[in-house]
Amino acid sequence: MVNKNQKLYFSGEKNPFDIISEILDKNGLKENLTDFITKRKQGKVLRIKTLFELSKDYASGEIAEKEFISAVQNQLETTEEVAKNINKDVREKLLPLAKKDEVIGQKIEEKTVSPAPITPQMPIKKITPTNEENNKKIKPIENITKTTKTPEVKEVKNISRTGPDNYREPIE
Repeated sequence: MVNKNQKLYFSGEKNPFDIISEILDKNGLKENLTDFITKRKQGKVLRIKTLFELSKDYASGEIAEKEFISAVQNQLETTEEVAKNINKDVREKLLPLAKKDEVIGQKIEEKTVSPAPITPQMPIKKITPTNEENNKKIKPIENITKTTKTPEVKEVKNISRTGPDNYREPIE
C-alpha cells in the first residue's frame, strides 16, 4: 500500500498507456475515434484512463485482486471472463513496471504578509537651475505660416487617344 510519502508510477521501455491500449485491444474493448469523441463530449471517462487508474490502485495495494476484477467488469461494462483476462494481462505486463518513490515531505511554512510600516516621506529637494542656465535666452519660434509654402497643384488633363497604342504589340 502506498502511503502519503510515496509516489507510485510505471516505468519501463513502453509507455503504460500503450500497454493498456494493447490489453484493451486484445480483449475487444479498445475505443475507436467516434467513441472517444462521444465520451469526451459527454464528460465520461475513457476506458484507457479507467483501466490505468484501477491498475494504479491495484499496484499500490489499495484494492485486492477480486476488487480489481469486479471494478474492471463494472466500469468497463464487460463480462467476468474478459475482466479476468484483463487482470492476467495487467499482472504480467503492467504491474512489473510499477515503482514506488519516497517523497521527501517539505513543510511549507505559512507566512503572513504584513504591510510595510508607514514612514514619513523625505522632503524632495528642488533642483534649481544654475546662473548659466538662467542667462541663456530662448529664441522665439518664427511664425510657421510665413515659412511654409503650399504646394502647387497642376491640373491633369485627360488625354484620350483614338489611334493605335504605340506601346503594345498587335495581337495576331
